[in-house]
Amino acid sequence: MGADEYGDTHRDSGQADTGVGQFRQADAVRPEDSEEFREQYGLVRSYYRLRPEKHRDLQRWLNQARFGQNYDSYLERSAIYAMLAAALGVFAGVSLTVALVEAGVVAALSNPLSYRGDLTVYLGENRALATGVALAVVGAVVLAAGVWFGRYYYPKSIVGSRRRSINVTLPHAITFMYALSYGGMDLLEIIRVVGAAQDTYGEVANEFQMAVRDVELFGNDLYTGLQNARNLTPSDTLEQFFDDLLSVLDSGGDVTVFLENQTDTYLQDARDEQTGFLETLSLLSEVFVVLFVAAPSFSSSSSSS
Repeated sequence: MGADEYGDTHRDSGQADTGVGQFRQADAVRPEDSEEFREQYGLVRSYYRLRPEKHRDLQRWLNQARFGQNYDSYLERSAIYAMLAAALGVFAGVSLTVALVEAGVVAALSNPLSYRGDLTVYLGENRALATGVALAVVGAVVLAAGVWFGRYYYPKSIVGSRRRSINVTLPHAITFMYALSYGGMDLLEIIRVVGAAQDTYGEVANEFQMAVRDVELFGNDLYTGLQNARNLTPSDTLEQFFDDLLSVLDSGGDVTVFLENQTDTYLQDARDEQTGFLETLSLLSEVFVVLFVAAPSFSSSSSSS
């Protein structure tokens, strides 16, 4: 049972499998896998490993965020942290109960309901116990749920941050690629140079470095390396750029001409986006002036008259 069986699914592009790991189909999990997985991975991790179809999004986020983990090991650790948080919540609830008892708050509690029965009588006679149980349960549930969902969606937030960074930097990276190509550098060397310029191009450089790693470490050709980078990038914009570049390579087109056209297109899109942002900022500033400068002045003049 290799880890590649539980990796990210590549996006629908009409391309062949590029070596990026695939999720197993739910019906591919055999009954005998359950015992085998428990022996190999333990009870908690095997529980998640036997249910890959429920965590496809998480595995994709982990891959795109470059966490280097399978979803099952990540969720196993999340479950451990959640249980520790629940224990902390119980301790916090009990500690708060003790403080409330000493302050006399618990003794002053009364039944807000008109119903009177054996349960309410029991709770009234054991206010400290009932308060402690309630606060312990609430604390455990709140902290455990917070830790669990926080860790579950944390990779997604990282992916969103990487996507925004890529989209902002990509037009400048493409311009740099065009300059290198115009100077006579071949495409692999261009991608290697961009991938090494992490201080300048940030997450875009990391995406290109992945393609270089596929070529240099795993022995893939450049086309396959670009396909794999395309399948795992969190940015739809960079994904489209890779699609167009792969089409040019597949058809034997001129890469320099392609990069020149892409430079004009992406820089124009960046200018349009900046213009839209400045127009929005101008509108917000006018609203601010009207609400917080002109309106108070008008109110003051009306009151004095």
